[in-house]
Amino acid sequence: MKKDFNNFEELNNELEILKLERELQWRKLTQTFSSTTEKLTPNNFAKTAVSSALSAFTPSAGKSVIVSLILKFIINRLFKRK
Repeated sequence: MKKDFNNFEELNNELEILKLERELQWRKLTQTFSSTTEKLTPNNFAKTAVSSALSAFTPSAGKSVIVSLILKFIINRLFKRK
């Protein structure tokens, strides 16, 4: 994409716009990275897992029955190992 500029002021304005866009994208990237690393902490990971498991118990076409059976199976397997 070639852009023609009539004077240095237009060129400088375009460079300033590109610089600001680059800085904005960089900040979005660092914010996303920070958010992701925060979500991957053990405490938040456990909270997410528990909330996902609890949300699975909402009645929806037998889904809760299947999930409860799977959870019972897992719990039984954990206690039998001891």
